[in-house]
Amino acid sequence: MKEKTMKKNEMSSVFISAAEMAVFFISSIFFSRIIDETAGFIPAVICQIFAAVLFGFALMSRTDKIMLIKLGVSLPISLLILRFFLKTRFSIRALNWLYPGHGIYSFYNGPRSAVMSVILTALCALSFAIVLNMRKKGNEGHEKTKFIVTTVSAVLIVAAVIVFELLLPSYASIPKDVGIV
Repeated sequence: MKEKTMKKNEMSSVFISAAEMAVFFISSIFFSRIIDETAGFIPAVICQIFAAVLFGFALMSRTDKIMLIKLGVSLPISLLILRFFLKTRFSIRALNWLYPGHGIYSFYNGPRSAVMSVILTALCALSFAIVLNMRKKGNEGHEKTKFIVTTVSAVLIVAAVIVFELLLPSYASIPKDVGIV
């Protein structure tokens, strides 16, 4: 009976970690592009490094199998989060909140967006390799610290998105003839 409870706890832990990984990765795509647009490339990459570190913390597991399961479970969750950001036109609305009259100029397409996505993916892959190497060397443990850091970070990111959603202008109110390239 105790083994089943452990398995249930482990399954919920895998799901929570996978959801955190998805939040870190997808929100970083959008936040780093907004930061790139407003503060520049280097601060945007710093945002992505921070997201990749959090991604690595959430990925930490007792076994390689659990790590791979977390990655697999995070994919459909990532697609749901990506759909939310795209459907709400979060980045366009955020830029119009920061720069009223920015228009519907979309930075989703183009080389800069592709470069930012490749950098984030490479950083998360590096994070995966580091976590895998740490596990092989026996540097396990720190489960409570990892849980606190990733959970608090994910909750803060979700809270920030909710607050922004409440503050951002509606897409319908954004001028359509401004900022079109």
